[in-house]
Amino acid sequence: MVQRLMPFLKWTALLVVLAEVLLVWTGTVPLADAVVVVVVVEGLLLAVVLLGALRVRHVYREQRADAPDGFTAATRAIEAVLPRPMGKLIAAELALQRALLLLALRRRDVPPGGAGVGYHRALSGILWAVLAVTLVEIAVVHLAVPWPTVRVVLLVLSVVGLWWFTAFFASLVAYPTTVHDGRLRIRFSATVDVAVPLTGVESVRVDHRSRAQRRVAMFHDDALHVEVFGSSNVTVRFTRPVPVSLPREDERLVSTVHLWADEPEALLRLLSPDALRPDLP
Repeated sequence: MVQRLMPFLKWTALLVVLAEVLLVWTGTVPLADAVVVVVVVEGLLLAVVLLGALRVRHVYREQRADAPDGFTAATRAIEAVLPRPMGKLIAAELALQRALLLLALRRRDVPPGGAGVGYHRALSGILWAVLAVTLVEIAVVHLAVPWPTVRVVLLVLSVVGLWWFTAFFASLVAYPTTVHDGRLRIRFSATVDVAVPLTGVESVRVDHRSRAQRRVAMFHDDALHVEVFGSSNVTVRFTRPVPVSLPREDERLVSTVHLWADEPEALLRLLSPDALRPDLP
């Protein structure tokens, strides 16, 4: 029942809030009528929230079987239930804030028994430069703008932007590429999360390439390319094609995967036949 209603109700949360604000702000109805409208709208909004929560719980249970962890299953459920822009925004924001927490605890999102390889070093230089410029910008705005109100608004916006940027930086470190349970999980911050089954690995080698593609992760012919700063440096070939999924694209069979690793030799060791044999059925 909830699943049938959600396609019609998933935009209701946005529409009722906009209608509520418009009616009260414009004063087109008497105050008493406006109060009634607010009560009705809030009731509808509460009903939508409850239905959405039930739906999220249902999808979470479906996703839990295939997702690598509970947090990933929860964010996938949020993306599936809420309107696409809102769902992706909330899921990404939760992932970024979780990355800050992991970094504060000096932990990385690597499952027990798995191993992780970073990819953030290729971006470290430019990220530190942007961070330094942002800090200087905050100081300049605070000293140069003469109007107190404008200064406060700009300062708040700068601090929020700095917080988000720090969370993005943290996500590059906290969410490494991992090898666990017969799968290669390729990640980039909170935007790319690709699971590649490690069945029939033919060869793994250091192989510097650059397609300068418009997205971090893209299919090209029978290959998956996941680039960091426009480059990849490890190539994995399979004896037979394996299924791989990307957001907003149909599942594809790929025989080659190109990705970036800060320590390619470490990834080669993790993907060697001796290292993979215990994980594979």
